[in-house]
Amino acid sequence: MKTSISRLFIALIFVFAACLAFAQTIHVSGIVTDLGSGESLIGALVSNQDKTLVEVTNSKGYFNLLLPARDTLVLQVQYVGYETASLGLEATKDTVLNIGLRAGVSLQTVEVTSHSTRNQLELGMATLSPSEIERIPTLFGEADVLRALQILPGISGGKEGTSLLYVRGGTPDQNIILLDDIPIYFPAHLGGFLSVFEPRSIQQLKVYKGGFPARYGGRVSGVVDIQMKDGNHKEVKKEIGLGLLSSRLFIEGPLKKEKTSFHFSARRSFLDLLYSSAQLIINSQDERVSYGILDANLKIKHKLDNNNQLYFSYYGGGDNIRLKFRGSNPQYTSRETTRIRWGNQLAGLRWRHLRKRWVWSNAVSFTSFGYGTRSEFERKEIVTGDKTNEINQFQSKIVDFIFHSSADFSLSNQVNVVSGIRATRHNFQPSIERFKGSIEGNSVDTSVSVSNTVNHELSFYTEANIQLPRNWSANVGVHANWFVSDVRREDYQFLSVQPRLLLNYQPSPTWKHSLSISQMVQPLHLLSNSGGGLPVDIWVPASSVAPVERSWLYAAGTRFYHKGWEIQLEAYYKTLTNLIAFQEGTSFFRGATDWESKIVAEGKGVSYGLESFIKKHWTKWDLMISYTLSRHQRTFPQLNNGLSFPYRYDRRHDLALSISFKPKDNQRLSFLWVYHSGDALSLAQGGFDIHTLGFGSSPGSGFHLSEDYHEAHYYGSRNSFRMPDYHRLDLSWQVEKTMKKGIRKWIVGLYNSYNRINPYYIYFDENERGERQLYQFGLFPVLPAVSWVRSW
Repeated sequence: MKTSISRLFIALIFVFAACLAFAQTIHVSGIVTDLGSGESLIGALVSNQDKTLVEVTNSKGYFNLLLPARDTLVLQVQYVGYETASLGLEATKDTVLNIGLRAGVSLQTVEVTSHSTRNQLELGMATLSPSEIERIPTLFGEADVLRALQILPGISGGKEGTSLLYVRGGTPDQNIILLDDIPIYFPAHLGGFLSVFEPRSIQQLKVYKGGFPARYGGRVSGVVDIQMKDGNHKEVKKEIGLGLLSSRLFIEGPLKKEKTSFHFSARRSFLDLLYSSAQLIINSQDERVSYGILDANLKIKHKLDNNNQLYFSYYGGGDNIRLKFRGSNPQYTSRETTRIRWGNQLAGLRWRHLRKRWVWSNAVSFTSFGYGTRSEFERKEIVTGDKTNEINQFQSKIVDFIFHSSADFSLSNQVNVVSGIRATRHNFQPSIERFKGSIEGNSVDTSVSVSNTVNHELSFYTEANIQLPRNWSANVGVHANWFVSDVRREDYQFLSVQPRLLLNYQPSPTWKHSLSISQMVQPLHLLSNSGGGLPVDIWVPASSVAPVERSWLYAAGTRFYHKGWEIQLEAYYKTLTNLIAFQEGTSFFRGATDWESKIVAEGKGVSYGLESFIKKHWTKWDLMISYTLSRHQRTFPQLNNGLSFPYRYDRRHDLALSISFKPKDNQRLSFLWVYHSGDALSLAQGGFDIHTLGFGSSPGSGFHLSEDYHEAHYYGSRNSFRMPDYHRLDLSWQVEKTMKKGIRKWIVGLYNSYNRINPYYIYFDENERGERQLYQFGLFPVLPAVSWVRSW
């Protein structure tokens, strides 16, 4: 049945694509850019003079209009915050334009009277601009891209302060996060408390919770698509920032004016310097703690000619923890050193070719994520001089090499097609553990590893944006995956064809109703170790024991725009299959090295909910309200007696209220209040003592009968307990001052301003009367923050 549905979707694409008008027409295409910087403008409106035909520029600033051939034609280009441009041209042949807009009158809204627009916000899709991200109050005063997304409906965070994303009941590994179309595997620092993305480097950010276009695949829950800035083509711009947690640098400009541009940004934490200074002050020689964070972004754009551009993108960053301890007593001296490192690296080279009717793009890239620990221990006996040495190491890594080719072409004003192919070579190195030691001249050197696996994934996609009669439109597509894995030297492979459908009805320019159906598959699994917050999770490929994860998502919603108001309402139902998890009490670091023997498979998930979103902009005020009512369930045959149980982050209610006010043009006061229901967890519902008898011995008395008591606990249904509800209020105050050269900005913030001690975790302990009692531990009280930014 599903195969028949997929074939029907493929047929629909080509049937609609074939329904073209054969009237005498011409193609007018090109790119819209900022006249001052040369950056592409995303979402600009390009239309004929009477606005009966309107096109919206895509994520690369590209547009394509099919217009009636005539002697002369007037084209209008509009973008919020820019002067409207009117161009007169001879409309007798296909034309490619490079249109620059000048920053000027800030248009609040652009009235669109045509229903033939595309590339606008769709069902399940949301965007945030860098300026919106930077004015949201955050932990430590650090603007955080992923944490800003958590205030949108249907998207939540995990533990307090973390920036990982849980989209409509999914897990962070079920989201694909793309930086310039290159996947990044672990997008966070500090165990999840800070994302790796620098807002100043971002040109566009889009997140998809549903209604997935066919171009996206490889994950089953969400898509975050981030495009970095190309860099200023005209002049050099610089910015530096200092905060409590880190310092940052941003610079962009032309390498060759009007030809080659670049942007570079870097961020480094102060934590290692603060630790070192504190240790010098207290004169601690026996303990050394260091924690360093580093991010670096680089993008270069080179214009070969008006129709050909080359792009190079790079990101590198990670965390580095060092711990040193020394000890001594009359018998021996000891020294212990531990180093923990993790991080991402990615790079890509892209060639984009612009033709009269289409854009062709080819790219090669690689991405990698690695985690490693190394600990050394040395002990020396003072009397004998004997030495004991131990070295323990652990490594895990995944490396991908990717080739991606795509074409975006307009068959008419009613039909736009995007097609592409992506080939990926996954190299999994799940773990290498090594122990090396020596005692009194006797040495041992062992290495235990899970064998590397090389897997290949081939994806093909095609989608068509189709304008239908009577104010209907559709995005119809398919995404096909072929995956080959050699886990345990067995040839595991699968072929999947995933249909995608987004259907829109727009009765007026301000109101749109939508319906979507999407299937997604994921050929990778993440084995998650609960606890410490470090990324000791292991990426492994799908296999016959742990097949590919699958999801079906059904959604319906409506969007309303009127006089600056944006109101959205969406409902969804999602199913997940082939989920995996560690067996109870199992860790990747203990027992057998074969990960497949440590998991439970055949898991299923069901998520459904209702999401609402309200947004309004006034001259001095901005308002944003999001609310989600949802339920997320999991079922594993081997867990909870096969009965369904709440997912850990099953939050019935999730509410965010953001208000921003500008008392003066150079000042902004922002408020953010968040509330959500308590997370689900398992707690012991009772305890009892186990009395054991055995034999013991003592000098002079020989063997005797011994008794021992152990406390045991019994649990009810899995995740049947709820933590207290969570809420907090964050504040920030931004003040700008124009200097002789550039702008200076101060940002003062207050996280958790009314000092609500929300539980980070809950545990049992004995009170003063020796009774067992439940306690909660809160990690974040009220926290002030201050940062300084200088740009010129």
